[in-house]
Amino acid sequence: MQKILTLPKSGVERLEFFQRYLEDEEDLLARDAYDEFAKAPYETVIALKDKMNHDQLVAWVEDTDIPASRRRLYLTMLGVCGKPSDLPMLENLLTSDDRKAKAGLDALIACYLTLRGAEGLPLVEKLFLGNKDAEYADTYATIMALRFHGTETDVIPRERILKSLHLMLQRPKLADLVIPDLARWEDWSQMERLVTLFKEADEESSWVRVPVINYLRACPLPKAETYIKELERVDPAAVKRANTFFPLARPTPSGDT
Repeated sequence: MQKILTLPKSGVERLEFFQRYLEDEEDLLARDAYDEFAKAPYETVIALKDKMNHDQLVAWVEDTDIPASRRRLYLTMLGVCGKPSDLPMLENLLTSDDRKAKAGLDALIACYLTLRGAEGLPLVEKLFLGNKDAEYADTYATIMALRFHGTETDVIPRERILKSLHLMLQRPKLADLVIPDLARWEDWSQMERLVTLFKEADEESSWVRVPVINYLRACPLPKAETYIKELERVDPAAVKRANTFFPLARPTPSGDT
């Protein structure tokens, strides 16, 4: 407690101190240390790289009794200080049939891709995005990991990430999960494909229609407005819901909305 009072309110020095208490036998200290990392910017975690205990992080990642929330943190840290030699271990976790081994899957995938780069995407696509039998939770965790890489790192070119997300358009029931990402990152290459999804939507995939309209509303290309009018004749209620409940937000040059 005396040491805490001398620490800066943020920064590497603060995290260096609190990482000593991650997984402390006193649960209150362990939770407090975790909270310090949870609220720290990712840039600060990266700056801690040279002071991380790599071997300890690997041991915690492999410990399936550690809660998923804390395991996510250790995977994020391992993504910062990890080595190529960690890849086989991460691949074994990704392909495991044990749900506990894949706890914190979003961070597990993000860590794996941080260390493997774009070359790791085929495995992730095979397991979770292109696999129509993949569980919803696993698919969503994968999308979250790709969003992380699309916004927080430059390890994988965004164009390659988008190519992975395009696989979700082959799964109409879940396509709505990625359509906002396509609009936010100004990927207008899938316009015709989305229009087809709108027209072919049935009772099990009808919720894809509002995201499609919002994608077209965000698109600056003249063709988008033409498609909106065309689709309004197919399902005027969906177009009305999009206009009523979702404020128009065209992407800025930075890619944010």
